[in-house]
Amino acid sequence: MGDFNDYLTLSEKIGGDMSRCPSVQFQSFVDDYELHPHYPLGSPFTWSNRQKQPYHTQERLDWCLSNADWDANFPNSRLLHGDFFGSDHRPLILTLHFQADQPTPTPRFIFDKLWLSEPGFEDCLLNALPLPNQSPSHNPLHGLTKKLENCLRRTVGDGTTISIFNDAWIPGYGKLHYLRHNSDVYTTVANLLTPTKEWNLTSLQNTFPSDNCQAILTIPLTNIGTPDSYFWSFTPHGTYTVSSGYHQAHTQLHHNDPASSNSTASQDWWKQMWTLPLPPKLKHFLWRTCHDILPTSHNLFKRKILPSSSCCRCLYHDETLEHAPFRCPAVQGIWNCRNKWLHTSLSTAPTQVLLSVVDFLDQYQSCNMKASGSNHAQSVCLLSKEKDPTIPSYHLRLSVDVAKDVQLNKMGFGMAIHTHQGEVLLNLAMPWCGLHSPLLMEAHALYFALLWCHNHSIYPDAIVSDCKI
Repeated sequence: MGDFNDYLTLSEKIGGDMSRCPSVQFQSFVDDYELHPHYPLGSPFTWSNRQKQPYHTQERLDWCLSNADWDANFPNSRLLHGDFFGSDHRPLILTLHFQADQPTPTPRFIFDKLWLSEPGFEDCLLNALPLPNQSPSHNPLHGLTKKLENCLRRTVGDGTTISIFNDAWIPGYGKLHYLRHNSDVYTTVANLLTPTKEWNLTSLQNTFPSDNCQAILTIPLTNIGTPDSYFWSFTPHGTYTVSSGYHQAHTQLHHNDPASSNSTASQDWWKQMWTLPLPPKLKHFLWRTCHDILPTSHNLFKRKILPSSSCCRCLYHDETLEHAPFRCPAVQGIWNCRNKWLHTSLSTAPTQVLLSVVDFLDQYQSCNMKASGSNHAQSVCLLSKEKDPTIPSYHLRLSVDVAKDVQLNKMGFGMAIHTHQGEVLLNLAMPWCGLHSPLLMEAHALYFALLWCHNHSIYPDAIVSDCKI
């Protein structure tokens, strides 16, 4: 028992170079020592080149041979071809005392059992099943069945259940609906076989074009009456794996996404992009942007890394690929400063930032005065914590504060809104990277707090800050 690196008959090979004949020396060895092979349970092929069609090849290179004396001592032995498990050869599992009622091995795929044990599974299934008067086309399971059928291919056994026009069974070809006029619509593959289980060349040539005939002749046949079955078309060995199912579902879900750099349609464009005289990190950033794999809050939230998809700057919109570099108000301010510096050589000084905050405060105060309909001028008092009035003279009070951590090179901003009765309506905090002067940090915090209140239609009439500058 082991790898003999050869096969005995043409039925033990599928695909590849069919000019390579079975080994005469191997057959002579079997005959000289009066050996015979054990036929396995499961797939007859033990080796695969792990390539996709039309280059996919499978052969039976691993054998278990025995003589009559050995069979007499172990009459209940059974041979099983295991899974590839990442190798190009299947393991040979020989059971000396085979029992039909032996315990079932631990399954590798247990999702179905977990799903069946989930509370509410039956209700979910009943909601998905069609009603007696419901059209099958409106049933979600019906659509899923159609998708799964497109992922499967038929493997020829006795050929009695495979329709030559309605099933995908020819390597490298799909369903041949356009050839129905050449023969009976209900013709099966069994009608293309001779009584000795060989391909009927006359029937093939009368039904199919020459290229289809050549592909059909590469399909191996066996004299054993095995039934027709299915195989998964997205793995070289034909067995379904969770990885292949995930990649196929991901491909169907993102088929409208920007094309990757190895697709034929955009190959020239990507070649020109990779050869541009740009820094590598810029080209890599463009590639990640086209594939939407930047670490935005929206993407990190979908992967259960962040608790929220909100933008960490404006704290209002979702930080998507469009919002992060273009739509965020904070980013738009950065773009404006950049354009002024690039085109007019002007940069915003800290004093200018402070003046902008004061102007915004004056505008905010003026709008509040007009909205309240007050006839006398009101001013928004900047109160310190030491000079809070004993009797509140406000309806809503905004408290703003900033802290810094020199070791971590970070600063934090916080704001709170209180009623005149002392009730806390809102607490908001956010970290910022980098350190600035105390005056600039307080100005940034006040500007952000007022902007946030304005965007959310909150109009405090008192502001508290501990800034003493």
